[in-house]
Formats: sequence, structure tokens, C-alpha cells
Amino acid sequence: MVQSNCNYTRQSHGSKVLNNVTLEKVKAVNSDFSAWKATQCTFSHFAFSDSAKMNYLHASKTQFNDLTLQDSYMKSSRFLDVVFDRLSAQSSFFDQSTFANCHFNQTSLYLVDFGVTHFHDTHWRNSTMREVSFVGATLVNVVFEDEDHFFVRFPGSLFINTIFRRCVLKKAIFRATTFVNCVFEQCDLSDAVFHNATLENTTFVDTDISKLANIDGAKGLPL
Repeated sequence: MVQSNCNYTRQSHGSKVLNNVTLEKVKAVNSDFSAWKATQCTFSHFAFSDSAKMNYLHASKTQFNDLTLQDSYMKSSRFLDVVFDRLSAQSSFFDQSTFANCHFNQTSLYLVDFGVTHFHDTHWRNSTMREVSFVGATLVNVVFEDEDHFFVRFPGSLFINTIFRRCVLKKAIFRATTFVNCVFEQCDLSDAVFHNATLENTTFVDTDISKLANIDGAKGLPL
């Protein structure tokens, strides 16, 4: 089933169950789509703005193409085997969510919150992030590849078996963060902060750590 060219303003359409549905060219302004369950669906050219909500979403084997969020919410959601192509979000919230076996391709994020979110077996590629927050997040078997980050914040987060490959991580905040079996490969860590961070069996390959801004209290850095 295909639905397209829908506009919603100050409407509520919560608690829907979708299976093998394609939704295209949907614009939602200050509307609520919370508690949807989507399986094997495709969402293309969705635009959420002005406090639009899709909280408590459960999506599996689903694809989001050109999803745009402006001052919107997808909090406390679960994503399993989900692909995000060209996600663009500003001043929006994904906090307290779970992403498992997901792929983010060519993502653009500004002032977005992923606080206390869990990422497992997830791959980020060619993303641009500015002032994005991952406070208290857990990242296990995650790959960040060819990423461009500026002032992205990970304080109090836990990284396990995570790889940063060819990433620009300028002014990244890894304060009180724990890394276990992680790799930074060909990364730019200019002015990054590792204050009180703990690194176990974590390596820096072709990555200059001499330009870190604050390493006070850090344990395990190969100085």
C-alpha cells in the first residue's frame, strides 16, 4: 500500500500498526504520530516540524529516506534493522531510544539529542554533526566512518568495540567516557576533551593525539 502527499497540522494519529506500507511526501506540523509500529515499511520525504512527535515508535526492517525533523521528537523509540538515508534533523530529540543493526547514511544533524540512547551493531557513514549530544549513551559494535563532527558531546558514555575511521572529531567531548576495545583510525582529534576518560585496550592508528585540549585524569591514553 502506498500513501502520498499528506499534510497534517495540529492533528493526532497515534497508535497505528503498519506492515509493508510506503508513505511518501508527508508534512506534519505540530502533530502527534506517537506509538506507531512499522514493519517492512518505507518512509520517504517525511517533514516534521513545530513540535511534531513520533515518540515510542517501534520500527523494524524499515527504511527512512530524506526524513527531516525541525524542533521535533522521536523519543523513547526502538529501531531494529532500520536504514536512515539522508536524515536531516535540527533541534530535535531521539533520547532514551534504541538502535540495533541500523545504518545512517549522509546524515546531517544540528543540536540533536541522543542522550541515554543505546546503539548496537550500527554504522554511521558520511554524516555531518554539529553540537549533537550523546550524553550517557551506550555504543556497542558501532562504526563511525568518514564522519565530520564539531563539538559533539559524549560525556559519561560507554563505547565497546567501536571504531572511528577517517573521522573529523574537532572539539569532541569525551569527558568521563569509557572506551573498551575501541579504535581511532586516521582521525582528527583537534581540541578534543578526554578529561577523566578511561581507555582499555583502545588504540590510535595514524591519529595525532598531541592536540587534545584536556586529558586531565584520563587513564589509558598512549602518551
